[in-house]
Amino acid sequence: MKKHIIVIICIILAAVSAGFFVPSLSFADCAALSAVAFAVYAAIVYTIKRKKQGKCCGCCQGCPMCGNCKSENKTEE
Repeated sequence: MKKHIIVIICIILAAVSAGFFVPSLSFADCAALSAVAFAVYAAIVYTIKRKKQGKCCGCCQGCPMCGNCKSENKTEE
């Protein structure tokens, strides 16, 4: 949990510093950048968590178990 809080703080600080160093960025631009960063981080955490639990993470192209797993999304024929 601590590492998630640290990442969230880093994302916020990066957005704030981007606003200071690039004067053409508005508050809305910084908020949008933060939202994208949060979404990417959440997707990474979701994928890693599902892989650790042995469940399908939805990334079949890069999965070492591709074709051999019993995906929750596949239907039995």
